[in-house]
Amino acid sequence: MVIDPKDKKNGGGGDALNPYSTGGTICCYSIPAEWHPGLQVIVKYNLYPDPTWHEQLVDIPPYPEGIADEIWLAMHEDGRAEAVVSHFDPTRPEWPGRVKGRPVQSVEYALKVRADRLNTQKEILAKLEKGLATEADSWSKEEIDRLKTAIADTKERIRLLQEQKP
Repeated sequence: MVIDPKDKKNGGGGDALNPYSTGGTICCYSIPAEWHPGLQVIVKYNLYPDPTWHEQLVDIPPYPEGIADEIWLAMHEDGRAEAVVSHFDPTRPEWPGRVKGRPVQSVEYALKVRADRLNTQKEILAKLEKGLATEADSWSKEEIDRLKTAIADTKERIRLLQEQKP
């Protein structure tokens, strides 16, 4: 979400993003037609899974070729937010943003994400197996078969995550 620090009614939002993902445009934020020194926005965000909202006051660099267009937001590994107004996307050489091209995650980050997903699937599997062992007496054959299918599917997801290379 972006907010004009001089006019809090001028704000807009866009896609929810995961780290190293890309999204669409920011809706409903009025970008000044001409760039001027000191142009800033407040970037308001939270990082999944932490529900805490954060705010950063961010400078907007000069518009490429002086043309106002879409506002793009980026979150960097060092925790800094970046706002760029450009009619070029990040893959173009004229892109004025700090990082050129699309986001590329580090190996460390990829390993952390995989470990988090693996732990989540293992927790789900433990709950499914506990349900089968302790509650299945009162279930129909169809319900038990669905649960067994869910257990098999979860085991397959765990196997695939374990084999996945960052």
